[in-house]
Amino acid sequence: MFSEMINDLKNGCLPEPTPLKKRLRFAFTKKLGIIKQPYLLWPPDPKQNPPATHLLWAAIILEDADSIALATDILIQERHEKMAARAGSLKGKNIHEREAVIQSVLQDLNTLLPPGSLQSMMQEKIRKFFY
Repeated sequence: MFSEMINDLKNGCLPEPTPLKKRLRFAFTKKLGIIKQPYLLWPPDPKQNPPATHLLWAAIILEDADSIALATDILIQERHEKMAARAGSLKGKNIHEREAVIQSVLQDLNTLLPPGSLQSMMQEKIRKFFY
């Protein structure tokens, strides 16, 4: 669903904002419907179940604070559901764990980008919303 965005980033350019915004809204609709289901019923296909990391990356690119907050919440919910399915259950959400997950996803985005002005621009966007 976000392969074009990822390819653009790998090639050192930002994706077009208008189609990315439409894709992000559509992906949020899909993702919110999926995470309401039991984890074992979640489809593995990224076109049906867009990765939460990609939602967060797109929201950062668009500099949309509401989408960043929603994507972050979805990311944490997704991680907890996966862990609960593997370990049985989780009690409460640990704020330190939340920070670690977010930092890991942001580092993955930074690693994806080629060195240069796009990487610097994205680091500024990340600082704007997370530091």
